[in-house]
Amino acid sequence: LVSMATSVSGDGIGTSTIGFGEGFEEDLLTGMADAGRGASYFAAGPEEAPAIFAEEFEGLAGLVAQNVSVEIQPTDDVEVLGVLHDYPAVAVSDGIQVQLGDAFGEQETRVIFKFLVPGLADLGPKRIADVVVRYVALGEQVEAHEVTIPVAVNLVDAGTAEGEAPDTTVTDEVIVLQAAEARKRANDLADEGRHDEAQKLLESTADTLEAMAAASPRVDELRDHAERLRFTSERFASGTFDALDKKRMHFESHSSLRSRPMPPPRKDDE
Repeated sequence: LVSMATSVSGDGIGTSTIGFGEGFEEDLLTGMADAGRGASYFAAGPEEAPAIFAEEFEGLAGLVAQNVSVEIQPTDDVEVLGVLHDYPAVAVSDGIQVQLGDAFGEQETRVIFKFLVPGLADLGPKRIADVVVRYVALGEQVEAHEVTIPVAVNLVDAGTAEGEAPDTTVTDEVIVLQAAEARKRANDLADEGRHDEAQKLLESTADTLEAMAAASPRVDELRDHAERLRFTSERFASGTFDALDKKRMHFESHSSLRSRPMPPPRKDDE
């Protein structure tokens, strides 16, 4: 099924999937959607389906570009250590190419990547890489575009560095991705029957999110992540963690790693 989704995506046909309740394999459905450059959704029950279909159709109506890719080309003395988001990526001669799929109006897609920059000898700005964005724009004319964005660092003295605050655009996204990885790890621990460790991992990650939220422009989003983690942590602590919790946590993690909206949080009365 995954290979079929990959095949038809080459013909411009996307594949989106929806998992209902407990009777499906979440890894298969998210894998099919990823291969088909579509979205993957989780619905605990049929009452959540209308919102999912509305979101999917709204996205199709707002399609503005296809085959969006980001190629990271480091300079000779810089190494790309990896991409933190979980998009399909391939090594190319000049670096790494990340496949983002389609782009929709009003949708914000983020890509965080990590560099190893060697010791710099001179103060001042230095270009360390180029980021090449390629896409096919839709509209009255279908055209291929390529945009190159230089990436630079600015080496300053220690006194100046102490007065600089971290870029919250980056630090907030990194903690969201770390929360996604914590969800994946908690699911693995649950499979091994190590519920106490899963509970502590989710609780500590929620604490970190809460600590960062107050000073973040994404305060509501970070607190939402923290509340979801605490809810699942409490399910572990009370011994009520079940198949629906496991599937929801899988989709929450997958959505964060692909910069997509997460499924509705589970309520106590589900």
